[in-house]
Amino acid sequence: MVVLLVVAVLAGLTVPNLATRRARAELRDTADRLQTMARFAHQRAVSRGVDHRLVLLPPGTDGGPGFRVEVVVDDESAAEGYGVVRSGNLKPALLPEGVLLLDVAIANETPVFDGRRMIRFLATGQADAAAVVVAGEADAFTVLVWPNSGRVERVRGVVLQLPNGREDLDA
Repeated sequence: MVVLLVVAVLAGLTVPNLATRRARAELRDTADRLQTMARFAHQRAVSRGVDHRLVLLPPGTDGGPGFRVEVVVDDESAAEGYGVVRSGNLKPALLPEGVLLLDVAIANETPVFDGRRMIRFLATGQADAAAVVVAGEADAFTVLVWPNSGRVERVRGVVLQLPNGREDLDA
């Protein structure tokens, strides 16, 4: 009887810990996916010589909440001259339950999340400076896009300041 009581207590302590670990893993995976898609957009823009953009989709929009990569196309029927990239495993990513785009700051825009937002990656290798905060209940990650090089990095925590060109050149 005592053994069953000890096992029950240990199980009660483990279940909430597993839920927290799973939530953190989903958050980290989402931040990694966002970083990977931004890097893909940058690399593809440079290698193909055509501008791309990473589109951040809020809840209630076409495919939201989540993000996807789009490419400039010559097709006049495409919205705003861009078409969704469907290449290999690259599919629009939806945010898992409990994960949200907490803040989005893009150069020359107000850093307030108010709808669909786009980070441009130019064929020249440059990009819009951006900081995208992905958050869960107890943690957050920021994906930074550096303007001069298009470099993309993920950092733990909330970063509210946009990367600047001078630091980008020094890195």
